[in-house]
Amino acid sequence: EDRHEIIFEYAICQDCAELKNQELSSESKENIKGYFEEKIKGFDSFDPNFSEPLNCMVSQESLNDCEEFVIYGHFQGDKMKLGMFPYALSGAVLDEIADLLSEETLGEIDDFIGEHFTGPPQFKELLKDKKWIFV
Repeated sequence: EDRHEIIFEYAICQDCAELKNQELSSESKENIKGYFEEKIKGFDSFDPNFSEPLNCMVSQESLNDCEEFVIYGHFQGDKMKLGMFPYALSGAVLDEIADLLSEETLGEIDDFIGEHFTGPPQFKELLKDKKWIFV
């Protein structure tokens, strides 16, 4: 039986998420935008099919087949707002996106992680793997 465990879960308010997004370098923003435009035709009008299990938005790989993945959602109170959310990205896609980031942006991500996700010492290296992407 395949099982997944949530290792980290966090919420960030819309204002803070927008602020963090503004801190990304121009190079990183352009690279990420180009990546999604290339990989997802009609990205601006993406509409997930909620009657099917959630798959990676880019690769369409089943999350059950992914060793790691992230799921993004947009919530107001205890309710999820639908639209573009929720969506998932596989670990392989996160690796591709991380390779597009400038050194400046990677430093910003490391600073954010170091400030907010200290956690148990055994997870220190896990948090530094540069897969924490704000899309």
